[in-house]
Amino acid sequence: MTYDILPDESITEGVITAVSEFSGYDPVPATGENSDRAMEPLYEAVDPDALDTLFEGATADQTCEVTFQYMGYDVTVQNGTEIAISRREPVTLN
Repeated sequence: MTYDILPDESITEGVITAVSEFSGYDPVPATGENSDRAMEPLYEAVDPDALDTLFEGATADQTCEVTFQYMGYDVTVQNGTEIAISRREPVTLN
């Protein structure tokens, strides 16, 4: 799945929205009976401030890509404009 980051959206907001849409989990932590549908905090996977700062001031002629694991998915932020999400492939040992 690919998600286009909106002009008024931070990178971290885009990641949370994209993973929520892809996974079906609630984008904010839930309590009580809905807690099994809540997303884990993004800071457990990546430093949100560092992620946003990395793409601040990026220009169209620069290429920047960051991939990290979050909620069992590979999340790739590309040039601060697009987020690609894919399921983690299980590792099999022979």
